[in-house]
Amino acid sequence: IIRRPAALDSADLQSPPMPDTFQPADPHFEQRLHDTLAGQPMMQLLGVELIDVKPGDITVRLTHQDTLRQHHGYLHGGVTAMLADEACGFAALSLVADHRSVVTSDLSVSFLRPGVGAYYEARAAVVRPGKNLTSCRCEVHAYEQDGSRKLIAITQAFLMTLDKR
Repeated sequence: IIRRPAALDSADLQSPPMPDTFQPADPHFEQRLHDTLAGQPMMQLLGVELIDVKPGDITVRLTHQDTLRQHHGYLHGGVTAMLADEACGFAALSLVADHRSVVTSDLSVSFLRPGVGAYYEARAAVVRPGKNLTSCRCEVHAYEQDGSRKLIAITQAFLMTLDKR
């Protein structure tokens, strides 16, 4: 018997992904995430913001810009993937010690509908933290000015933990 996997429901990301709350290895992780974001010229250029920061659970926001549209007028898929990658990276980074860092080793993006909105948010949650490899999942939503939202992409990412150089 082949069974379909359960659909990812946005409510899944509303609670911790595991029974126990994650404990960050760095007590100053929140400031480190803000400093890391401030040190990324690409994120500064695009205006990416950290909106919600909890250990293993991060939301980033990008305000709509006409320069980020593709030829049909939707948010470019590469920008959608970048936003999800950023959220997953920060979710994983929030759990590692301050002498360590993370890089994405694998990112899978499923686009569900065109990205049209006033702004976009990617919420990533750590599924399983590891010493060397952390898995995360993420949902990217397009929001209208009235606060209504549509799910535009879901992602799964694996992030490798490295010692800082």
